[in-house]
Amino acid sequence: MSHYETLGITSAATSAQIKSAYRGLVKIYHPDLNPSAEAHGRMQAINEAYEVLSDFYSRQMYDMMLAGHVFNLEPPQETEAQRFRREYKQRKVREERIQMENLIKLKVRFYRGLRTASYVFFALGVLFTLDYYFHPFQKAYSIRSMESSYYQTEVTTTGGIKWLADWELLAEYNQRAGDQVQVHFSLVFRIPARIQLVDGTNEYRVSRTLHSFRNIITLIIISFSAVVMRNREFTDFRLTCALVPILLLIFQLLMAFSPAGH
Repeated sequence: MSHYETLGITSAATSAQIKSAYRGLVKIYHPDLNPSAEAHGRMQAINEAYEVLSDFYSRQMYDMMLAGHVFNLEPPQETEAQRFRREYKQRKVREERIQMENLIKLKVRFYRGLRTASYVFFALGVLFTLDYYFHPFQKAYSIRSMESSYYQTEVTTTGGIKWLADWELLAEYNQRAGDQVQVHFSLVFRIPARIQLVDGTNEYRVSRTLHSFRNIITLIIISFSAVVMRNREFTDFRLTCALVPILLLIFQLLMAFSPAGH
């Protein structure tokens, strides 16, 4: 198998195609990703092929050898500057290969840590879901004023606490009047989840809380965490899946511990 066949490219491949092919193969046969003995030997051949084909002079000599021009393999005379440039390029290729391998190792370790953390993310997602569907604690507040605010209803209590709720609450208040609202608090975080008139029949969501986006964000956290928990093998796609719950959880926790009433 020639170096071109090892990298899965043709002899007309450009430098960019050679580098791209090498990177793709490293993600398959790197020892941290593929511990088999066959992969170890294949990786050595891939590294050798990349070092030869990524350097213009060594590739030219290799092509001549493949064509059978063995008698013409004497290196040409080089000036000091040409030799320095050639050695510099060879050194850069080796450094790039080492950096790429170290980056793969770092990504794999990071993914393994995130995969372990995904169990915690999944559990928090379940906790947020319970908090969304169950709100057994209730407290009544006397209404001082109720008015429209940016397509929402702003409820101000006699104690100076303000709540933002769905705009339909104001319409019901104008029809039924009443002097008190009942606020339902969630099971886990005890945050305001629903609000209704004491004598009313409908419940309305309290805005600017953990559940302002209903349970959609939590379902995304659970789904992405499940994908990572199920797959041990690293890929760039799975690493992205593992990062998504972190960002969403930070947002959710900020919403959970920010006061809804002010």
